[in-house]
Amino acid sequence: MGELNEKTVMPMSLVVGCVVAFVGGAIWINSSLSEIKYSIAAIQLQLSDRWTGSDMKLWVARLKFENPTLTVPSTKGE
Repeated sequence: MGELNEKTVMPMSLVVGCVVAFVGGAIWINSSLSEIKYSIAAIQLQLSDRWTGSDMKLWVARLKFENPTLTVPSTKGE
């Protein structure tokens, strides 16, 4: 086997620099993906919590029923 000397061994600073760059990149990608995952979850929550037209009509009917003295205008499609 050959002898290890200054000419045959890669400088340790280059090896350490490559490892640090790789680990730093992996951490950055992981945090970016986590942020995207959180944003998607927030969007899904907003989409699942919608007040549909039928919900509105039911609310108006309930309002009219529970408050007979209140004049509630009719809704579209009623």
